[in-house]
Amino acid sequence: MSKNLRGLSERKGLNPGLFEEISGNAGIKRPDSQELLDKIAERSLVGKSSVLAVSTFYDFLREEHASKKVFICDGTACLTSGKQKKLKDDLLGFFDEDDIGTVTCLGHCHSNNAFIHDHKTLIFEDNVNLKKPLADSESVSPKFFTATNANNPALLGETGDIHEYYRLLSDYSSDIDKAIEEILKSGLRGRGGAGFSYSAKKQASRSAVAHKKYVVCNADEGDPGAFSDKWLLEERPHSVLFGMMVSGMITGADTGIIYIRGEYPEAVKSVKKAVKQLEDAGIAGAGCRGSGFCFEFHTVEGMGA
Repeated sequence: MSKNLRGLSERKGLNPGLFEEISGNAGIKRPDSQELLDKIAERSLVGKSSVLAVSTFYDFLREEHASKKVFICDGTACLTSGKQKKLKDDLLGFFDEDDIGTVTCLGHCHSNNAFIHDHKTLIFEDNVNLKKPLADSESVSPKFFTATNANNPALLGETGDIHEYYRLLSDYSSDIDKAIEEILKSGLRGRGGAGFSYSAKKQASRSAVAHKKYVVCNADEGDPGAFSDKWLLEERPHSVLFGMMVSGMITGADTGIIYIRGEYPEAVKSVKKAVKQLEDAGIAGAGCRGSGFCFEFHTVEGMGA
């Protein structure tokens, strides 16, 4: 067994994430010594290579980005669109050359002219907007065409009343076997390429013996040209949270952790708002009531700009 696996098997509870530890929770702060990296690895019970990988992988942790004020995308779709030079030239009307950095990717492969400033994704729709202060630039609110019939969306409809939306949790919380049977009948499978049965995953996780279980949602979405997760997180966050709560109910986990990439600031805000709605409604969090199943959410932001 590798040292990384041995370390992970010994970890208990929610310790600070490596990104948070390295960034110092206060802007961008690259580790200034190998000694610091070694201490973080020892404290986190993971191999030194894992800590080094985190410290060098994320755009917002790069030393050259420490003083940047605005970031444009250098992802494949944006670079091949040919719009990045014009976008940078437009931004030079507000910033110096040294103020502009790059990240991969903002999930706006459909527009190719978005940028991040002050934890917001903005876009210059036309030259008129360039005459306004940067803070008055158009906030990005993309329109996604989900169906020809607006009353029958091809993706996911509006959440509506959240008490009704999450009602299935109380319907099945007392009969987990029935919940697994329904999922098995649905034929739901993973979309990561292997097409693995979702019900099989849940059954295996439910059977695993552990003092504490977690549901972890990886909302990084680093695939070139992909922004489906971005749409879900920004437009249908309750669909993501509901899925996590169902997984927790079936497997015996009572805590969910959502990692959202720093390049998706609107997704972070949307998910945090949805979590607060659940907590205020008593559906999740410390004050949950009524369903016999309580679930707590934690969000982790890969943000440094």
